[in-house]
Amino acid sequence: MSVTCNDLLKLSIFRKIELVAGAGGLDRIITWPYVGQTASVSDWVHGGELLFITGIAHTESMLPKLLKECIDKHLSGLVILTGDKYIRNLPNAVIQRADEADFPLFVMPWELKLIDVTRDITGLLMFDQLERKKVERLFGHILFAPMDEMQEAVDNAALGELKLENFNFVSIFTLSQITISGNKSPQEEKLQQYILNLCEKYSIKTYTMIYGSGVLVLTSAPTRAQAERNYDYITGLRDTLSHLSGDDNLLLSCGNIHKGVVDIRTSYQEAISTLSIMRRLSRKYVGHYRNLGIYRLLLQIKDTNELELYYHSQLDPLLEHDANNDADFLLTLKTYLKTQCNVTKTAQALFLHRNTLVYRINKIKDLLGKDLEDAQVCLELMMAIIIKEYLTDGE
Repeated sequence: MSVTCNDLLKLSIFRKIELVAGAGGLDRIITWPYVGQTASVSDWVHGGELLFITGIAHTESMLPKLLKECIDKHLSGLVILTGDKYIRNLPNAVIQRADEADFPLFVMPWELKLIDVTRDITGLLMFDQLERKKVERLFGHILFAPMDEMQEAVDNAALGELKLENFNFVSIFTLSQITISGNKSPQEEKLQQYILNLCEKYSIKTYTMIYGSGVLVLTSAPTRAQAERNYDYITGLRDTLSHLSGDDNLLLSCGNIHKGVVDIRTSYQEAISTLSIMRRLSRKYVGHYRNLGIYRLLLQIKDTNELELYYHSQLDPLLEHDANNDADFLLTLKTYLKTQCNVTKTAQALFLHRNTLVYRINKIKDLLGKDLEDAQVCLELMMAIIIKEYLTDGE
Protein backbone atom coordinates (compact mmCIF):
# COMPACT_ATOMS: atom_id res chain seq x y z
CA MET A 1 0.00 0.00 0.00
CA SER A 2 1.30 3.45 -0.90
CA VAL A 3 0.96 6.52 1.32
CA THR A 4 -1.36 9.12 -0.19
CA CYS A 5 -2.51 12.57 0.79
CA ASN A 6 -5.71 10.97 1.98
CA ASP A 7 -3.70 9.01 4.58
CA LEU A 8 -2.46 12.29 6.04
CA LEU A 9 -5.97 13.14 7.15
CA LYS A 10 -5.88 10.08 9.44
CA LEU A 11 -2.86 11.43 11.35
CA SER A 12 -3.80 13.11 14.62
CA ILE A 13 -1.46 16.01 13.94
CA PHE A 14 -3.32 16.78 10.71
CA ARG A 15 -6.47 17.64 12.65
CA LYS A 16 -4.96 21.09 13.00
CA ILE A 17 -4.10 21.33 9.29
CA GLU A 18 -6.87 22.32 6.87
CA LEU A 19 -7.38 21.05 3.34
CA VAL A 20 -8.51 24.15 1.45
CA ALA A 21 -8.45 22.87 -2.15
CA GLY A 22 -7.76 19.89 -4.40
CA ALA A 23 -9.84 17.26 -2.59
CA GLY A 24 -10.15 15.42 -5.92
CA GLY A 25 -6.42 14.65 -5.80
CA LEU A 26 -6.18 13.14 -2.32
CA ASP A 27 -5.19 9.82 -3.90
CA ARG A 28 -1.86 11.35 -5.02
CA ILE A 29 1.05 9.29 -3.75
CA ILE A 30 3.57 10.87 -1.36
CA THR A 31 7.21 9.90 -1.79
CA TRP A 32 8.69 12.20 0.87
CA PRO A 33 8.02 15.46 2.79
CA TYR A 34 10.20 18.31 1.53
CA VAL A 35 10.61 21.77 3.07
CA GLY A 36 11.20 24.33 0.32
CA GLN A 37 13.57 27.11 1.26
CA THR A 38 14.14 28.62 -2.18
CA ALA A 39 11.86 30.68 -4.40
CA SER A 40 11.87 27.92 -7.06
CA VAL A 41 11.69 24.23 -6.14
CA SER A 42 11.82 22.49 -9.54
CA ASP A 43 15.56 21.79 -9.35
CA TRP A 44 15.27 20.14 -5.94
CA VAL A 45 12.44 17.63 -6.38
CA HIS A 46 11.83 14.46 -8.39
CA GLY A 47 8.03 14.45 -8.28
CA GLY A 48 5.73 12.96 -5.67
CA GLU A 49 7.06 15.02 -2.77
CA LEU A 50 4.74 16.79 -0.33
CA LEU A 51 6.08 20.35 -0.29
CA PHE A 52 6.04 22.52 2.84
CA ILE A 53 6.75 26.25 2.62
CA THR A 54 7.11 28.57 5.58
CA GLY A 55 6.78 31.86 3.74
CA ILE A 56 10.35 32.87 4.53
CA ALA A 57 11.34 32.45 0.88
CA HIS A 58 7.88 33.15 -0.55
CA THR A 59 5.29 35.90 -0.52
CA GLU A 60 1.60 35.71 -1.31
CA SER A 61 2.26 37.15 -4.77
CA MET A 62 4.71 34.31 -5.51
CA LEU A 63 2.22 31.54 -4.72
CA PRO A 64 0.59 31.26 -8.21
CA LYS A 65 3.97 30.61 -9.84
CA LEU A 66 4.96 28.17 -7.10
CA LEU A 67 1.69 26.27 -7.43
CA LYS A 68 2.25 25.94 -11.18
CA GLU A 69 5.70 24.49 -10.49
CA CYS A 70 4.21 21.98 -8.08
CA ILE A 71 1.58 20.86 -10.59
CA ASP A 72 4.05 20.67 -13.49
CA LYS A 73 6.53 18.64 -11.43
CA HIS A 74 3.77 16.23 -10.32
CA LEU A 75 4.22 16.85 -6.60
CA SER A 76 1.71 15.18 -4.30
CA GLY A 77 0.57 18.34 -2.54
CA LEU A 78 1.49 21.69 -1.02
CA VAL A 79 1.33 22.68 2.65
CA ILE A 80 1.58 26.41 3.34
CA LEU A 81 2.32 27.73 6.83
CA THR A 82 0.13 30.71 7.55
CA GLY A 83 0.13 33.30 10.33
CA ASP A 84 0.79 36.92 11.10
CA LYS A 85 4.51 36.74 10.36
CA TYR A 86 4.74 35.82 6.65
CA ILE A 87 1.81 34.48 4.60
CA ARG A 88 -1.48 35.47 6.16
CA ASN A 89 -4.01 34.42 3.53
CA LEU A 90 -4.06 32.41 0.33
CA PRO A 91 -5.19 34.25 -2.80
CA ASN A 92 -8.52 33.00 -4.15
CA ALA A 93 -6.91 32.42 -7.55
CA VAL A 94 -4.46 29.95 -5.98
CA ILE A 95 -7.26 28.03 -4.26
CA GLN A 96 -9.29 27.95 -7.48
CA ARG A 97 -6.34 26.72 -9.57
CA ALA A 98 -5.55 23.94 -7.07
CA ASP A 99 -9.18 22.80 -7.24
CA GLU A 100 -9.11 22.82 -11.05
CA ALA A 101 -5.96 20.69 -11.07
CA ASP A 102 -7.14 18.35 -8.27
CA PHE A 103 -3.96 19.33 -6.46
CA PRO A 104 -4.20 19.03 -2.63
CA LEU A 105 -3.52 22.37 -0.96
CA PHE A 106 -3.26 22.59 2.82
CA VAL A 107 -2.83 25.47 5.25
CA MET A 108 -0.97 24.86 8.48
CA PRO A 109 -0.94 27.19 11.51
CA TRP A 110 2.43 28.83 12.07
CA GLU A 111 2.51 27.78 15.73
CA LEU A 112 2.37 24.08 14.79
CA LYS A 113 5.91 22.69 14.86
CA LEU A 114 7.02 21.69 11.37
CA ILE A 115 9.38 19.04 12.73
CA ASP A 116 6.47 17.24 14.42
CA VAL A 117 4.44 17.13 11.21
CA THR A 118 7.27 15.94 8.95
CA ARG A 119 8.33 13.36 11.56
CA ASP A 120 4.89 11.76 11.60
CA ILE A 121 4.75 11.68 7.79
CA THR A 122 8.25 10.21 7.59
CA GLY A 123 7.27 7.51 10.09
CA LEU A 124 4.28 6.60 7.94
CA LEU A 125 6.46 6.40 4.84
CA MET A 126 9.15 4.35 6.55
CA PHE A 127 6.59 1.83 7.79
CA ASP A 128 5.19 1.55 4.27
CA GLN A 129 8.68 0.96 2.85
CA LEU A 130 9.40 -1.70 5.47
CA GLU A 131 6.23 -3.58 4.59
CA ARG A 132 7.05 -3.30 0.90
CA LYS A 133 10.53 -4.75 1.46
CA LYS A 134 9.01 -7.77 3.16
CA VAL A 135 6.79 -8.37 0.15
CA GLU A 136 9.68 -7.88 -2.28
CA ARG A 137 11.81 -10.41 -0.41
CA LEU A 138 9.07 -13.07 -0.53
CA PHE A 139 8.21 -12.26 -4.16
CA GLY A 140 11.88 -12.42 -5.16
CA HIS A 141 12.30 -15.79 -3.42
CA ILE A 142 9.46 -17.27 -5.47
CA LEU A 143 10.97 -15.99 -8.73
CA PHE A 144 14.67 -16.58 -8.18
CA ALA A 145 15.21 -19.26 -5.53
CA PRO A 146 16.79 -22.57 -6.72
CA MET A 147 14.16 -25.04 -7.87
CA ASP A 148 14.81 -27.36 -4.92
CA GLU A 149 13.89 -24.46 -2.63
CA MET A 150 10.75 -23.55 -4.57
CA GLN A 151 8.29 -25.20 -2.21
CA GLU A 152 9.95 -23.52 0.75
CA ALA A 153 9.63 -20.18 -1.01
CA VAL A 154 5.93 -20.80 -1.64
CA ASP A 155 5.36 -21.83 1.98
CA ASN A 156 7.20 -18.76 3.29
CA ALA A 157 5.14 -16.52 1.02
CA ALA A 158 1.93 -18.05 2.36
CA LEU A 159 3.07 -17.48 5.94
CA GLY A 160 4.22 -13.95 5.20
CA GLU A 161 2.61 -11.00 3.44
CA LEU A 162 1.82 -12.72 0.11
CA LYS A 163 -1.72 -14.06 0.34
CA LEU A 164 -1.87 -15.67 -3.08
CA GLU A 165 -4.97 -16.97 -4.85
CA ASN A 166 -5.37 -19.84 -7.36
CA PHE A 167 -4.71 -17.85 -10.57
CA ASN A 168 -1.68 -15.65 -11.02
CA PHE A 169 0.29 -13.84 -13.70
CA VAL A 170 3.38 -11.64 -13.82
CA SER A 171 3.74 -8.46 -15.83
CA ILE A 172 6.72 -6.13 -16.19
CA PHE A 173 6.63 -2.37 -16.58
CA THR A 174 10.04 -1.31 -17.91
CA LEU A 175 11.28 2.29 -17.95
CA SER A 176 13.17 3.53 -21.00
CA GLN A 177 15.94 5.02 -18.84
CA ILE A 178 18.05 2.12 -17.60
CA THR A 179 19.48 2.35 -14.09
CA ILE A 180 23.18 1.49 -14.24
CA SER A 181 24.06 1.86 -10.56
CA GLY A 182 21.88 -1.07 -9.49
CA ASN A 183 20.16 1.10 -6.90
CA LYS A 184 16.48 1.97 -7.00
CA SER A 185 15.86 5.25 -8.77
CA PRO A 186 13.14 7.77 -7.80
CA GLN A 187 11.45 7.04 -11.15
CA GLU A 188 11.25 3.32 -10.38
CA GLU A 189 9.89 3.93 -6.91
CA LYS A 190 7.28 6.36 -8.22
CA LEU A 191 6.22 3.87 -10.89
CA GLN A 192 5.90 1.15 -8.24
CA GLN A 193 3.78 3.37 -6.02
CA TYR A 194 1.49 4.39 -8.90
CA ILE A 195 0.90 0.73 -9.80
CA LEU A 196 0.08 -0.24 -6.22
CA ASN A 197 -2.23 2.72 -5.74
CA LEU A 198 -4.15 2.21 -8.99
CA CYS A 199 -4.61 -1.53 -8.35
CA GLU A 200 -5.64 -0.95 -4.74
CA LYS A 201 -8.23 1.54 -5.93
CA TYR A 202 -10.04 -1.29 -7.77
CA SER A 203 -9.33 -3.99 -5.15
CA ILE A 204 -6.93 -5.90 -7.41
CA LYS A 205 -4.57 -8.02 -5.36
CA THR A 206 -1.13 -7.01 -6.54
CA TYR A 207 2.44 -7.41 -5.29
CA THR A 208 5.37 -5.56 -6.80
CA MET A 209 9.15 -5.57 -6.87
CA ILE A 210 11.62 -3.16 -8.45
CA TYR A 211 14.01 -5.12 -10.65
CA GLY A 212 16.03 -4.35 -13.78
CA SER A 213 14.97 -0.73 -14.44
CA GLY A 214 11.34 -1.54 -14.01
CA VAL A 215 8.67 -2.99 -11.79
CA LEU A 216 7.63 -6.64 -11.67
CA VAL A 217 3.94 -7.02 -10.89
CA LEU A 218 2.38 -10.21 -9.53
CA THR A 219 -1.40 -10.18 -9.82
CA SER A 220 -3.48 -12.80 -8.03
CA ALA A 221 -7.16 -13.74 -8.29
CA PRO A 222 -9.40 -16.55 -6.94
CA THR A 223 -10.96 -17.42 -10.32
CA ARG A 224 -9.78 -17.44 -13.92
CA ALA A 225 -12.57 -15.03 -14.89
CA GLN A 226 -11.37 -12.51 -12.30
CA ALA A 227 -7.77 -13.08 -13.37
CA GLU A 228 -8.74 -12.29 -16.99
CA ARG A 229 -10.41 -9.06 -15.86
CA ASN A 230 -7.31 -8.14 -13.88
CA TYR A 231 -5.17 -8.97 -16.92
CA ASP A 232 -7.18 -6.55 -19.04
CA TYR A 233 -6.92 -3.88 -16.34
CA ILE A 234 -3.13 -4.21 -16.06
CA THR A 235 -2.86 -4.00 -19.86
CA GLY A 236 -4.90 -0.81 -19.85
CA LEU A 237 -2.64 0.79 -17.23
CA ARG A 238 0.27 1.29 -19.62
CA ASP A 239 -0.86 4.63 -21.07
CA THR A 240 -1.89 5.99 -17.65
CA LEU A 241 1.43 5.02 -16.09
CA SER A 242 3.35 6.40 -19.06
CA HIS A 243 1.70 9.77 -18.42
CA LEU A 244 2.13 9.67 -14.65
CA SER A 245 5.79 8.62 -14.83
CA GLY A 246 6.62 11.02 -17.68
CA ASP A 247 8.06 8.12 -19.72
CA ASP A 248 6.56 8.04 -23.23
CA ASN A 249 8.48 4.83 -24.03
CA LEU A 250 7.36 2.81 -21.01
CA LEU A 251 7.06 -0.87 -21.97
CA LEU A 252 4.63 -3.44 -20.60
CA SER A 253 5.12 -7.18 -21.11
CA CYS A 254 2.73 -9.78 -19.72
CA GLY A 255 3.12 -13.50 -19.04
CA ASN A 256 0.21 -15.91 -19.23
CA ILE A 257 -2.26 -16.57 -16.43
CA HIS A 258 -1.37 -19.83 -14.65
CA LYS A 259 -3.17 -21.90 -12.06
CA GLY A 260 -1.15 -22.58 -8.94
CA VAL A 261 1.56 -20.68 -7.11
CA VAL A 262 4.46 -22.75 -8.43
CA ASP A 263 3.85 -21.59 -12.02
CA ILE A 264 4.27 -17.93 -11.10
CA ARG A 265 7.89 -18.39 -12.16
CA THR A 266 6.71 -19.65 -15.56
CA SER A 267 4.60 -16.52 -16.04
CA TYR A 268 7.62 -14.40 -15.12
CA GLN A 269 9.80 -16.16 -17.71
CA GLU A 270 7.06 -15.59 -20.30
CA ALA A 271 6.95 -11.88 -19.47
CA ILE A 272 10.76 -11.71 -19.81
CA SER A 273 10.61 -13.49 -23.18
CA THR A 274 7.92 -11.09 -24.37
CA LEU A 275 10.04 -8.12 -23.32
CA SER A 276 12.99 -9.60 -25.24
CA ILE A 277 10.92 -9.82 -28.43
CA MET A 278 9.57 -6.30 -27.95
CA ARG A 279 13.09 -4.92 -27.60
CA ARG A 280 14.37 -6.88 -30.59
CA LEU A 281 11.63 -5.77 -32.96
CA SER A 282 10.80 -2.36 -31.43
CA ARG A 283 7.20 -2.39 -32.58
CA LYS A 284 4.83 -1.96 -29.65
CA TYR A 285 4.72 -0.61 -26.12
CA VAL A 286 2.53 -3.48 -24.87
CA GLY A 287 3.25 -7.16 -25.45
CA HIS A 288 1.54 -10.39 -24.38
CA TYR A 289 3.17 -13.80 -24.40
CA ARG A 290 -0.12 -15.31 -25.55
CA ASN A 291 0.09 -13.19 -28.73
CA LEU A 292 3.72 -13.84 -29.69
CA GLY A 293 2.76 -16.45 -32.28
CA ILE A 294 5.74 -17.94 -34.12
CA TYR A 295 8.18 -16.08 -31.87
CA ARG A 296 7.23 -18.39 -29.01
CA LEU A 297 8.74 -21.25 -31.02
CA LEU A 298 11.83 -19.25 -31.98
CA LEU A 299 12.48 -18.46 -28.32
CA GLN A 300 12.77 -22.18 -27.60
CA ILE A 301 15.64 -22.64 -30.07
CA LYS A 302 18.89 -22.01 -28.24
CA ASP A 303 21.26 -22.77 -31.12
CA THR A 304 20.56 -20.04 -33.67
CA ASN A 305 23.04 -21.32 -36.28
CA GLU A 306 20.39 -23.42 -38.01
CA LEU A 307 18.02 -20.46 -38.05
CA GLU A 308 20.68 -18.27 -39.60
CA LEU A 309 21.51 -20.86 -42.23
CA TYR A 310 17.82 -21.18 -43.06
CA TYR A 311 17.15 -17.50 -43.72
CA HIS A 312 20.37 -17.13 -45.70
CA SER A 313 19.45 -20.10 -47.89
CA GLN A 314 16.12 -18.46 -48.67
CA LEU A 315 17.04 -14.80 -48.96
CA ASP A 316 20.73 -14.40 -49.82
CA PRO A 317 20.26 -13.52 -53.55
CA LEU A 318 17.82 -10.79 -52.53
CA LEU A 319 20.05 -9.51 -49.70
CA GLU A 320 23.08 -9.35 -52.02
CA HIS A 321 21.09 -7.48 -54.65
CA ASP A 322 19.88 -4.92 -52.09
CA ALA A 323 23.40 -4.43 -50.72
CA ASN A 324 24.98 -3.99 -54.15
CA ASN A 325 22.28 -1.76 -55.65
CA ASP A 326 21.17 0.30 -52.64
CA ALA A 327 17.72 -1.21 -53.12
CA ASP A 328 15.07 -2.55 -50.74
CA PHE A 329 13.60 -5.53 -52.54
CA LEU A 330 13.37 -7.37 -49.21
CA LEU A 331 10.84 -4.82 -47.93
CA THR A 332 8.94 -5.15 -51.18
CA LEU A 333 8.78 -8.93 -50.77
CA LYS A 334 7.77 -8.69 -47.12
CA THR A 335 4.94 -6.26 -47.89
CA TYR A 336 3.80 -8.34 -50.85
CA LEU A 337 3.61 -11.48 -48.70
CA LYS A 338 1.86 -9.68 -45.85
CA THR A 339 -0.87 -8.48 -48.23
CA GLN A 340 -1.34 -12.07 -49.44
CA CYS A 341 0.34 -11.22 -52.73
CA ASN A 342 -2.14 -8.46 -53.54
CA VAL A 343 -0.47 -6.13 -56.05
CA THR A 344 -2.84 -3.20 -55.48
CA LYS A 345 -2.54 -3.24 -51.68
CA THR A 346 1.25 -3.65 -51.85
CA ALA A 347 1.62 -0.73 -54.27
CA GLN A 348 -0.51 1.44 -51.98
CA ALA A 349 1.46 0.44 -48.88
CA LEU A 350 4.81 1.21 -50.54
CA PHE A 351 3.58 4.29 -52.47
CA LEU A 352 4.66 2.71 -55.76
CA HIS A 353 3.14 2.79 -59.21
CA ARG A 354 1.58 -0.56 -60.08
CA ASN A 355 3.90 -1.08 -63.04
CA THR A 356 6.95 -0.38 -60.87
CA LEU A 357 5.79 -2.93 -58.34
CA VAL A 358 5.12 -5.57 -61.00
CA TYR A 359 8.67 -5.04 -62.32
CA ARG A 360 10.08 -5.49 -58.81
CA ILE A 361 8.06 -8.65 -58.15
CA ASN A 362 9.24 -10.20 -61.41
CA LYS A 363 12.82 -9.25 -60.57
CA ILE A 364 12.45 -10.84 -57.10
CA LYS A 365 11.14 -14.05 -58.70
CA ASP A 366 14.16 -14.16 -61.01
CA LEU A 367 16.65 -13.48 -58.22
CA LEU A 368 15.20 -16.12 -55.90
CA GLY A 369 14.23 -18.61 -58.58
CA LYS A 370 10.94 -19.17 -56.81
CA ASP A 371 7.27 -19.21 -57.76
CA LEU A 372 5.47 -16.66 -55.60
CA GLU A 373 2.13 -18.17 -56.56
CA ASP A 374 3.01 -21.28 -54.56
CA ALA A 375 1.59 -21.01 -51.01
CA GLN A 376 4.33 -23.23 -49.56
CA VAL A 377 7.03 -21.04 -51.12
CA CYS A 378 5.41 -17.89 -49.74
CA LEU A 379 5.18 -19.44 -46.27
CA GLU A 380 8.87 -20.39 -46.32
CA LEU A 381 9.94 -16.93 -47.48
CA MET A 382 7.82 -15.21 -44.82
CA MET A 383 9.33 -17.49 -42.19
CA ALA A 384 12.82 -16.60 -43.43
CA ILE A 385 12.05 -12.88 -43.14
CA ILE A 386 10.65 -13.31 -39.62
CA ILE A 387 13.74 -15.29 -38.57
CA LYS A 388 16.08 -12.68 -40.06
CA GLU A 389 14.32 -9.89 -38.16
CA TYR A 390 14.39 -11.97 -34.97
CA LEU A 391 18.12 -12.62 -35.26
CA THR A 392 19.12 -9.13 -36.38
CA ASP A 393 16.90 -7.06 -34.04
CA GLY A 394 14.54 -6.12 -36.85
CA GLU A 395 17.23 -4.48 -38.98
